[in-house]
Amino acid sequence: RPPDEGLKLPPFLNRYRYIDSQKEKDITAKIFEAYYHSDAVDYIKIQGEQELTEDEIKNQNGARLLTKTFIQQRPYSEKGYVFETEQLTLNEREYLKNLHEKCVDQFEAAVSLVTDHKLMRYYKIFTMAIFTHVAAFFFSATFVSSVSTLYMTSVLIVRNFESFPSFGEVLAISVFGGCCFYIVFVVGILFFRRGMTVHIRKELWKSVNIKYFRETKCLVDYNDTSVREPAIFIFRYDTTPCQEYLNVLIEQKYFYLDEEAIKTMAEEQIDNKLSELQRLGVLADWFRLPVYDYNRHHTWLRKQCLCQMLEMSLIQREVITV
Repeated sequence: RPPDEGLKLPPFLNRYRYIDSQKEKDITAKIFEAYYHSDAVDYIKIQGEQELTEDEIKNQNGARLLTKTFIQQRPYSEKGYVFETEQLTLNEREYLKNLHEKCVDQFEAAVSLVTDHKLMRYYKIFTMAIFTHVAAFFFSATFVSSVSTLYMTSVLIVRNFESFPSFGEVLAISVFGGCCFYIVFVVGILFFRRGMTVHIRKELWKSVNIKYFRETKCLVDYNDTSVREPAIFIFRYDTTPCQEYLNVLIEQKYFYLDEEAIKTMAEEQIDNKLSELQRLGVLADWFRLPVYDYNRHHTWLRKQCLCQMLEMSLIQREVITV
């Protein structure tokens, strides 16, 4: 129960939350709150995280393990694309094998998928603004010249100048249309790149990650936040603790399900959430994830883990405040 008024506690005890044991309904709710929002426990965890070694940090969910940048390796005419990654070195292969024997296969499958994607084949258009603007100017000029040519041809065929607007008016309208086309083209290229990026991430999940991640405890993602240096990277993500936690919540909510059905439901929820996070680019830009009060399953930079994202749809609770 709360300390009596006037009683001075040692400073380290002031961090703890207190439960009035005389109020039966208050006990469960307050324990729940204390477990998930305990400043004292979290303070101890923060102190421990400050002393983590490099290997311990790399074991945290979300920690990047290896990154490869896509760069221009060869002319387009030689192989059909210009941007690809360098081959894995012997040391990099050994490093990935030490993580899991299938990590090399997972990473190389992801690299092959991204390299063969049409986004990489024409990536120079996106990485160098001059290509975008030259292409936009070319198509805009083609539009203006086509309109002008069509006007002159129509005038020569009909031979009735009075039934047509003046050439100056037509030229002004066509130039305005060309400028609009120029702007639409440049903006369209930007949205096209973003759309292709989303498509790559969806394919990475469907063709690579969902096949390997439960064994390797790793995920591979593509990131072009820095447009000039698109990259692919593999990072740690062990969903086992989150799945065990979700199993408990599902069992409590759907008590009539058997063990296999509970496991399947937890796996589906995790798969759907990871697919969504990868598609939206949240896994590629880890800083977008919210920092949670309680770093339950050791995520890098104390970010929210999967079960913390999913638990509110499974927990039905009533907290009584006094």
